[in-house]
Amino acid sequence: MPLPVDDICNTNMYPQNPYSAQKEIEAIAAAIEKSGRSMVLSLSPGPALIEKAWHLRKYANMWRITDDFWDEWSLLKAMFERCEVWQTQVSEGSWPDCDMLPMGMLGKGFAAERKTRFTRAEEQTMMTLWCIFRSPLMMLTEVKVRYQ
Repeated sequence: MPLPVDDICNTNMYPQNPYSAQKEIEAIAAAIEKSGRSMVLSLSPGPALIEKAWHLRKYANMWRITDDFWDEWSLLKAMFERCEVWQTQVSEGSWPDCDMLPMGMLGKGFAAERKTRFTRAEEQTMMTLWCIFRSPLMMLTEVKVRYQ
């Protein structure tokens, strides 16, 4: 069972201490352990701090290595550099997270609905990077199902 925890991986509101939630992360991990249930602890948003990778690997399963990722080529291009920095931290049970895949129709429920700005080639590039890097694959899209 996944346990996503927001506003904890990088506490941007404290610029002098962006990893100020360290003790909270440890407390959540301890509570999961005490529960006796199998859970995947996912921390967001990032960008996670590479110098805290040891702590993230010890207490969480997934952590965002970026702030919110959207369908802009500049963000995708920058993700290659982020993945290069974080690639040595990927292991069984430890997954640096590139964020959701903005594909298909976006925005429903929180903004004007629109089709992704990524071209088909950019979507393939994004999917390839996420797969090679072993980032969790979560799609940010609306899937329309028609029943007849």
